[in-house]
Amino acid sequence: MKDFLNLHRVIYALLAMMAICPTHASQPLTGIVQVAAGDSHACALTATGTVLCWGNNNYGQLGDGSTTNRQLAEPVHGIGQATAIAVGYRHSCAIDAGRVKCWGFNDSGQLGDVGVGQSTLPLTVPGITSASAVATSFGHTCALVGSAVKCWGANNVGQIGNGSTSTVVATPFTTIASGATAIAAAHVQTCAIVGGGAVQCWGFNGNGQLGTNNKDTALTPTGIIPSGTTAIAMGMFHTCAIVAGTLHCWGSNGSGRLGVGDQTERLTPTPVTASGITAVAAGSYHTCALIGGATQCWGNNYSGELGTGDIVNRLSPAATLIGAATAVTTGNFYSCALVVGGGVKCWGDNLNGALGNGVTSVQSAHVVAVPASANATTASHSNDHGCAVVNGAAKCWGVNTNGQLGDGSTASRTTPVGVSGLSSGSRRWLRACGTAAPWSVVLPGAGVTTAGDSLATV
Repeated sequence: MKDFLNLHRVIYALLAMMAICPTHASQPLTGIVQVAAGDSHACALTATGTVLCWGNNNYGQLGDGSTTNRQLAEPVHGIGQATAIAVGYRHSCAIDAGRVKCWGFNDSGQLGDVGVGQSTLPLTVPGITSASAVATSFGHTCALVGSAVKCWGANNVGQIGNGSTSTVVATPFTTIASGATAIAAAHVQTCAIVGGGAVQCWGFNGNGQLGTNNKDTALTPTGIIPSGTTAIAMGMFHTCAIVAGTLHCWGSNGSGRLGVGDQTERLTPTPVTASGITAVAAGSYHTCALIGGATQCWGNNYSGELGTGDIVNRLSPAATLIGAATAVTTGNFYSCALVVGGGVKCWGDNLNGALGNGVTSVQSAHVVAVPASANATTASHSNDHGCAVVNGAAKCWGVNTNGQLGDGSTASRTTPVGVSGLSSGSRRWLRACGTAAPWSVVLPGAGVTTAGDSLATV
């Protein structure tokens, strides 16, 4: 009993010191293989299978057991064998040893459990044991399980694909039984690539974004493209897919975001005049693609998000100023690309430093290089902040009002800053303060005892 009480005194003392001590300088986040940016929070997947998140945490979307916003990357509790992550509007998910685990806002059962309004810790979605991909959106979630697509959560406009518009689907519904190879989810609609490269879509269709030749909500998966699809991207009100090397787009066409030479919406997939397309990204009001190894963009260009050196909208693919690229991603009113050699270049709206070029000009019609971006391998962008993996380290820039950049502050950044937190995603330094004497403590499960600083495995 004495040892038990002493252990509790140590724990309480440690918690008190953590509460009153200034934050200890943290090592840069390294060993990152994937980074995903949500509305105002972000998460990273490490090579060892752990997940770390930072930023807004008002609904527990960081998964650290609290609702405290975090300016530094914090480990998601209970996940150690993750292979993929997805970040939604106010919730996050990971595939952990084949199981889907989700946390955060749960107003529509998007976590796979309607018994709670939110969860600050990962909840295991029932009935799924061999998932390979997960897609998150505003209020629903889907997973690729073997070759089946399973969805759950909000279903007010049929985004689950179960044949109804029930408000909430509490447990995973098998939307597609077999043959699926990829999934994508947007605001309140979903698409999947199935056997032979066919595309099936379901959910909201008010702008023809499902490609069904009407504007009727689709309550079940509806065939759009019969074969040959290798990639699909969903914007808020339009969709694009690469089919046998040719890009097809459909849905809302305001500002020419479909790239078909006019502004008339299309209710079925319509070919975009371009060849050699290998990747596509759909923003809210514009689209970008890799065409012949170079980035071309079209649609709205009010903030220079097309990277053409001006602010003129384009009705068809237009060459950007960045040269050869290996990947492209789109935010709300800006875009970024990974260029040959591993660098990152961005263009468009920069009011909050989303371009990472050191200034906050209201708009930038010219492409800018993101400093210190050599050897970047992946990039992800939300409405007003971006992140990239550079030499295995996570770097972010842009709006930081909720600490979503993970640099230990709430100051927006005009250049990329290293995400601070856990070195290699597994350890954190804890320091005693207010005393010059060395101290020692054993934390349960830490496996280390030291004097002075204590290194605890978390």
